[in-house]
Amino acid sequence: FFEFHTEDNETCSDYTSIELDPWADLACETKGYVTSLGGTSANEACCVCGGGYSGLNIGRQFRVKFPSRDSDDYFSFFTDGDGNKNGSVVELMLQVARTAGAGLYEVENTNSTTKFQIKDPYYTCAHDLASNHFDLCIGPIWNSIAADTARSNSLYRDIFYLVVPIVEPSFWSILTTPLKPFHWQAWLVVIAAVLYVALAVTYIQTGKICPEGKTPLHRISKIFYTCIRSFTMGYVDNSSETPSREEKFVIVGFSIFILLVLTAYTATSAAALITYDDTEIESLDDVVKDPNLRLCVQAMLGSEFLREHPETTDVLTQLDITAIEMLDELSAGNCDAIVIHEGAYNYAISIDTTYCTDFKIIMDTVLLTVDSVIMMSASLGEYTRDLIDYINLYIDYGVYKTIHQRYRENVIILSDDGCPQKEESTDDEFFELGLNHLLVPIFVTIVFTTIALLMKLLKQCLRGDSSISDLDDEESHFESTVAEESARMEFEDMPPLELISCLKSMKVDKKEIADALDLLPDKSQLVCLCIQAKITSGEQMIYILSTSEVFEILEEYSNRMALMNGINEDGPSHHLANGENAHFTLTGINDERDPKSRLIKELMIYPTAKALALSAARTKKSFAARG
Repeated sequence: FFEFHTEDNETCSDYTSIELDPWADLACETKGYVTSLGGTSANEACCVCGGGYSGLNIGRQFRVKFPSRDSDDYFSFFTDGDGNKNGSVVELMLQVARTAGAGLYEVENTNSTTKFQIKDPYYTCAHDLASNHFDLCIGPIWNSIAADTARSNSLYRDIFYLVVPIVEPSFWSILTTPLKPFHWQAWLVVIAAVLYVALAVTYIQTGKICPEGKTPLHRISKIFYTCIRSFTMGYVDNSSETPSREEKFVIVGFSIFILLVLTAYTATSAAALITYDDTEIESLDDVVKDPNLRLCVQAMLGSEFLREHPETTDVLTQLDITAIEMLDELSAGNCDAIVIHEGAYNYAISIDTTYCTDFKIIMDTVLLTVDSVIMMSASLGEYTRDLIDYINLYIDYGVYKTIHQRYRENVIILSDDGCPQKEESTDDEFFELGLNHLLVPIFVTIVFTTIALLMKLLKQCLRGDSSISDLDDEESHFESTVAEESARMEFEDMPPLELISCLKSMKVDKKEIADALDLLPDKSQLVCLCIQAKITSGEQMIYILSTSEVFEILEEYSNRMALMNGINEDGPSHHLANGENAHFTLTGINDERDPKSRLIKELMIYPTAKALALSAARTKKSFAARG
């Protein structure tokens, strides 16, 4: 039984019984428990120990037939260079026949199966058995073939996958690669959330939803500029340096949102940036949803595949050809996708590397599994059952598995050498994040921003629904923030000597100037003193006025100076008695970034204009306070 070999290379011929040799080292009675490499003991495997085969088929001759072509995987059955039948299944049956004392002789091919539409040799071999033209078909026959035959246990299992042609990535595919980490629906919601935050912050600061701008398009571009910077920089771009309570609430929610979203993007972007859409078909669903596509399977597998995937009825084409011929049909464009098993694909790419570079086997989803078995004519009755049971012992004890693995490894080594870039499913494969993966950060930022807006609206309702009345609230920092930003831009680039001159002209305390000088070369304290001095000089109050109101004050002041001094052909450029200059270009209104600050900066040069502006600002504030 089996070819009994131990680790010490002992065989059944080394065993004897104590009756024949009382001093034998390998007596069945004392060492019969020793197991072979196949896992069987001497008592089970050796005839001298009462084991081995003692069934009905000792000395019996069986008619056998071999399929007329090699198996698609080329390791279970093939014809070698000398014309001999070879492969894992052939070696198994030779061992079975040798240890069972049975004979095998090949019969001529028959033409009895011409009535069948499928002409595949493995299919016809199975149906010839059912017709009792021979006793045994030696080859891996798929158990899915419907024929009235006796069958062994599963020798091995063929796993079928989808194979599709590889296409060069399009320019659009490469261009949109950075967007791949998120599904398009997720991107839309992320953009909407960022836009919501930007508009909310603008409203909290100014009482208006849209920022100021010359045209609607200009205002919209400002909003999207803020959104893009906020998302990529990781903070609210248009937030104040000293944000109000409502702003802080928005910023907290947005910070949580941006942390989670950017972390998710970073986690998947690495794989996305190196993964191109190299196939137009990524799954069986892609084939099914397009009725113009053609999915090809081998004819003897067609019925089994339709039972497993009935949704493919309209796109399925059954071809009575080999697996390699299926790949050729795919290459010729006669099929848009094919279904073959991994063993066949491995053998194909081992003999022709173009199959590897032109096609991709999608191993994420197993489409079908089919067992390969040995089939025998059922007409021999108990002789069939006896031999099938004996074959099953070789399968169950793992003898065939060892033979199978040895032959299979030769093909796998060749396929790996020919196709090192063969793709398989891995744990670090790119995974696109959908909307459901981003619900938590989106929910957080929407809730926090909505609460902040409600706080803002509640405050306005309690004060009479006036956006300007918020200027009385000590926590409304918009005017001071804008004034500070304008002053900071004015003083930051000044050298220390000019900063000192400005401080002296604004009559800042000498001790404070001296303390700031001691910190040089760090001039930040000098800058801060200049900003504070300028803000307290009345410029902050002027920021209550709108851009149009500041512009009107400057125009009015210019007209007054022109009437008092006259205008020559060179334009209004005359010095007044008090030293003021009546020359106004009013070019600050053209500033695309902050025209209001530019106009106020020009206005502050002229004491009379400044006084007019301060008077107008106080009046406006007084009216706002009265509601």
